Amino acid sequence: MIKIKLMVVSIGIMFTMLFSNDFPTKDRVEFVYECMALKGKIDYVNSSACSCVLDTIAKVMSYKEFVEYDSINRLENMRGERGSVFRSSSKMARDKRKTFRKIKKVAMKTCFSTVIANN
Repeated sequence: MIKIKLMVVSIGIMFTMLFSNDFPTKDRVEFVYECMALKGKIDYVNSSACSCVLDTIAKVMSYKEFVEYDSINRLENMRGERGSVFRSSSKMARDKRKTFRKIKKVAMKTCFSTVIANN
C-alpha cells in the first residue's frame, strides 16, 4: 500500500515538472532578449535576471496562459482604434492584465535584486 502511494506521488511530481516547463526554447530566448533590451544592456547580469524572471513566471502559469496574459497586456498599448478595443475590454481581460503585471513585477523585483546582489 505504501509503495502504491509513493508511486502515485512520484507520478504526480513528474507530471508537475513536465508541464511546469512547457515554454518553448525559442520563446524563452525572445523573452530574455526583449527583457535585456528593456533594461538597456545585453550582458551576463541582465541575462541571468531576465532568465530568472521567465522561470518565475513559468512556475505560476502554463505557456498557454502566459501567451494569453502577455497578449492582453501588450494589446492594451496598441495605438488608435484597434488599441481602444483592448483598453475598454471586459472585466476578465482587465483582471488577467492586472494579474500578469503583478506576477511580472514581483518576478522582476525578486530576480533583479537577487542577481545584482550576487554579482
